[in-house]
Amino acid sequence: MTNPFSSNELLKSVSNYPVIKGDLPGHPFHGNQYQHGSGSRLTGASVPKGVHTINGKDVTIAPNANLKGAELFDANLRGANLTRANLNGADMHGVDLPDADLSNANLSNANLMWADLTRADLTNADLTSAELDNAILTGAGMSDADLTGADLRGASLNGVYLTDANLSGVNLRGADLSSADLRGANLDGAFLRDTKGNEYTKLPDTHEVVDGFVVARK
Repeated sequence: MTNPFSSNELLKSVSNYPVIKGDLPGHPFHGNQYQHGSGSRLTGASVPKGVHTINGKDVTIAPNANLKGAELFDANLRGANLTRANLNGADMHGVDLPDADLSNANLSNANLMWADLTRADLTNADLTSAELDNAILTGAGMSDADLTGADLRGASLNGVYLTDANLSGVNLRGADLSSADLRGANLDGAFLRDTKGNEYTKLPDTHEVVDGFVVARK
């Protein structure tokens, strides 16, 4: 007799339901929660445009979406198209957003601590006063972005493109800017203690890399 609670049978029963991070211990899909409803998986391939259930609420993932104050923490939104979306004050800590399109999005005051934004497009995004502590922004495109007053302590910014970005008053303590391109960026009032750089880090004329750390020119 087939055990309806075996791993294989459970996998069959949830194959048509979207996947949200949660917990089903003891099974091969441990770490994911399966919920009834229409939609596509939110893990693996890029997230399709449409309504998805995230943290128990229906959320529209699409360009120009109004997600102000939305609770998107720990969601897998890999490759999502959120260009021009309003994410002001959204709780996105721990969210997975590799390869996502967030160009021209409003992320001001958003909580993006520990978020994975590897290779994400944040061109011309509004990140004023955003919390990006320990975020992964490796290879992200952030040209012309406004990060005024943002918190980037401990963030990984390896190879990030921050050309002509506004980084005034940003906290970059312990951040890694190795191989990053900040030419034309505004670093007025930026806090740079223990901010790493290397020979490939490109900086505005106001700053330089000395002994492996980014410092203001004297």
